[in-house]
Amino acid sequence: MKLLKEELKENKLRPAYLFYGDEDYLRDYYINSIVSQMVTDPEFNYLKYNNQPYEPSDIAAFLDTPPLMSEKKVLVLKNTGLFKRPSASEKAFWAKAIADLPEYVVVLFSEQEVDKRSTLFKAVKDTYHVVEFPYQERHHLISWSDRVMRSVGGTIERKEIEYLLDLTGPSMLSLKNELDKLANYCGSRKVTTEDIDNLVSKSLDAKVFAMMDELVSGNISQAMETLSRLRLQKEQPVAIISLVFRQFSSLRKLKLLEGQCSLGEMAKRTGLREFVVKKYLSQLKGYPLERLNKIILACQRADHQIKSGKMEQWLALETLFVTCVHP
Repeated sequence: MKLLKEELKENKLRPAYLFYGDEDYLRDYYINSIVSQMVTDPEFNYLKYNNQPYEPSDIAAFLDTPPLMSEKKVLVLKNTGLFKRPSASEKAFWAKAIADLPEYVVVLFSEQEVDKRSTLFKAVKDTYHVVEFPYQERHHLISWSDRVMRSVGGTIERKEIEYLLDLTGPSMLSLKNELDKLANYCGSRKVTTEDIDNLVSKSLDAKVFAMMDELVSGNISQAMETLSRLRLQKEQPVAIISLVFRQFSSLRKLKLLEGQCSLGEMAKRTGLREFVVKKYLSQLKGYPLERLNKIILACQRADHQIKSGKMEQWLALETLFVTCVHP
């Protein structure tokens, strides 16, 4: 990303870039920065496809035609799947196009997922530039949230930002939307935890985390109520199972690390915050390694049963929940 910033600052952009990763806010930010810097007349020198089909002949015509009254023209292709599962015709077309891009063109590919072994991925990486945009580290999100709030005249303390992050997850787009909402509501006064509770929409991650927290704490009836609410809210069972799997995988890592390293090192290796690690270590007494292994295998089985059509989705999830509750 550092090199990309330098190229933007010096106005020395390459003919092609592939942006990929979970953080779509940053991918869009740099795409918009390049477009605004390079394109003076969008009607003639800018073409964008966002999760939509395109004709290779239209792309070829755009690439082969020099910009009109401008030094550059920009082509943006978002969420095409080109770098994961391209068709044979797509692969052939882009392999040739990427190998022979004119200097007056900047092609921006933006994908959430890529196959780094693919021919097209290697072609862009070897010839031009590939930039990964993962979810940002928590400390970056905290400082960024503070800057966002101050930019609109609002005030939010670190403690409230931390609480907000627990509810929204690491997505900068979700976080930005909630910060805007809080800023509009609170104006210049300081944002409180009560404001966040009243206004912020919890992410699925946060809901499942709370449910697992209730379960691990032994509050089974409350965990069952949370599961019922998730069903009423029409959340996807496969997504919930994935999050449950991730949660118990972290617990298993803690179990294996227990007594082997410091609290900070355990937090680093599991991706959990230190206070969460400390809390879980006290709760893990009721979860021997054999039980954690059983639950993790049950998550994998439930996922397979749903995807193979062997069991109805919510029945598979409820069966998994029984395994989580009973040793």
